[in-house]
Amino acid sequence: MKEEIEKVEQSLEAVKNTAIEAQEGAKVVAEQATQVLDKTNDVVAFTFDKMEGYFGAAQKIIEQYGGDVAALGLNVLRIEAISELIPYLIYTILSVLFYKGALSLSKKIEEDNWDGDTVMFVFLGYITSCCLAVVAVIGIFNLWAWVGMFWPELYAVHKFLL
Repeated sequence: MKEEIEKVEQSLEAVKNTAIEAQEGAKVVAEQATQVLDKTNDVVAFTFDKMEGYFGAAQKIIEQYGGDVAALGLNVLRIEAISELIPYLIYTILSVLFYKGALSLSKKIEEDNWDGDTVMFVFLGYITSCCLAVVAVIGIFNLWAWVGMFWPELYAVHKFLL
């Protein structure tokens, strides 16, 4: 019985030591979290200060040169949005071209013989066409690029503030 009591006391002592270590670890984690939050606050404050400076400079330029600068800025945002879509439109064209090339080669296979190289090119043509089509569809459905083309003011808010 005495041995069992000693085992229980040892277990309780081990639990107590573990709890003390956990408490010390929690203090260290809390201190690190406080440091991270302090750094984050500094970064956010710095970012807002820079944004205020940029917007102040933009306001001065608009006041100095008038609304033409604002219109120019919106046109630049439109061009940027269009430039985000152009590669995906090119991918769409390439996808169609690869598909047509693979289709014409597959007709050649039906007419002639089953040449191993031709079969490989047909297979690669279809695979390339499908991959390009998937990438093109993902890029063409970039909502913010379309918003930038038709509503550049909203695109500016998204791009610079969000």
